[in-house]
Amino acid sequence: MNGDPDPVAGVLSQLAAKWGIESPRETGRLFSAWVQIVGADVARRCEPTALKDGCLRVRTDSAAWAGELKYLAPEIIRRVNTELGKTVVTSVKAWVGKPREGAPRARKNQAAEGLERPLPKPTKFQEEQAAKLTSEIPDSKVAEAAKKALLAAKIRNENR
Repeated sequence: MNGDPDPVAGVLSQLAAKWGIESPRETGRLFSAWVQIVGADVARRCEPTALKDGCLRVRTDSAAWAGELKYLAPEIIRRVNTELGKTVVTSVKAWVGKPREGAPRARKNQAAEGLERPLPKPTKFQEEQAAKLTSEIPDSKVAEAAKKALLAAKIRNENR
C-alpha cells in the first residue's frame, strides 16, 4: 500500500482529540482485547470505561470486585502495556456501577463473531459538530469516513 492509512489515522486522532477522546487507537485496542488481557473471570465482573492521562477507569459490578481490582491493578497495567507495546496505562481506578444495558459480559472478539452492538443514533448537534470538524478535509469520501468514525468514537465514549 502507499501509506494512505497513516494520514487518515492522523486526521481521525486529531478529530477525536478535539472531542476529548484521548489515545483512540490504544483505547480501541485495549477495549477490544480486554477479555484476553484480564481473562474471562475478571472480564465478567469488570469492564474498561475510559482511558485518560494514563488512568484506566474500570466499572465493576460490586464493591468487592472494586477492591479486587485494586489488588490486580499492577498486573493489569503490565498486561495492558505489554499488549499495546508501549506504556499507555500507569494507574487503574475502579468504580462500582451497573453494566450498560445489553452489554455482553466477558465478550470475545465481537467483530469476529458478528456480535457488535449497534450504536445509538447520533444527535443532530453531534452530526453538526462532526461535519464542522471534517469540513476542511478535501476528499469528500475521506471526509465522510472521518465523520462517521468520529461520531462512532464519540458515541462509544459517551456510552462506556
